[in-house]
Amino acid sequence: MEEYFISHVFGENLLKLGAKYKNMVVLDTDFSSSAKTSLFAKNYANRHFCFGRAEQNLVSAAGGFAIRGKLPFVCADALFLTGRAYTQIRNVIAYPNLNVKLVGFDAGLALGKDGAIRHSLEDVALMRAIPNMQIFSPADGGELTGMMKMMMETFGPMYLRLSAVKLTDVSLKTPRGGSDICVFTNGSMLKIAQEVAMKLANQISVRVMNVSTVRPLNEAAILKAASSVKFSVSLEDHFVVGGLGSALAELFAEKYPTRLYRMGVESFTESGSLEDLYDKYALSAVKVEAKLRYLWAKYGM
Repeated sequence: MEEYFISHVFGENLLKLGAKYKNMVVLDTDFSSSAKTSLFAKNYANRHFCFGRAEQNLVSAAGGFAIRGKLPFVCADALFLTGRAYTQIRNVIAYPNLNVKLVGFDAGLALGKDGAIRHSLEDVALMRAIPNMQIFSPADGGELTGMMKMMMETFGPMYLRLSAVKLTDVSLKTPRGGSDICVFTNGSMLKIAQEVAMKLANQISVRVMNVSTVRPLNEAAILKAASSVKFSVSLEDHFVVGGLGSALAELFAEKYPTRLYRMGVESFTESGSLEDLYDKYALSAVKVEAKLRYLWAKYGM
């Protein structure tokens, strides 16, 4: 299957939506070429604004645009958008419940060799803590296209989490049925979960569920999936604290007490290739498979 960067799909969709929604504006930092907001800028120069590395100003300006009836897409590095501009997102965007769409690029371990401090592994946790914020993590371009259309048609502050990992079209293959273990995942981890499920098919029946909407959760679907297996696992390119696994744990604790094991990053990371980092932090297909085998032998049989 052909691989591609999801930012390319994002840029193409941004251009198409810009033609339909005349009140749409795009605000970004200084990486419009890699985020592909350059396509929008080329065609709608009067609706594109580059703020450089000034994420706080970027977000504050988006609030002003929203108040004046514009529909801003704010595009920046996930780490700096959610971390450096957290106060502005909280107080300027979410508190007054403005219709601003935040897009965090290069989330998770994707930047690999650019340095450990560039790995955005707490962005979902930060955004989950803010009232009114909706959070989405697409697994491929097709899913992203649908999400962006929905974001334009749905009012409210939203955070769209995008990875720089090369992806293939995988979201249409889920959910995968299974009666032993359910792996809840999203984003770049969906492909890995599917690979592991297929590898284990003759020994362990693994259901894979794509939870691309982290907030609000599709509680009914998640609880139905969890109730059909012996136990569940969350898998995410994010710290285990505050992300998808935490959201599931909270849901299960309140509405369906069940065994859940969270797989994700548990410490600050090192610099290295994406392949090496996924293996070191137990997110590679080999390590995920080994973990599921261990858990099944200990708790499932």
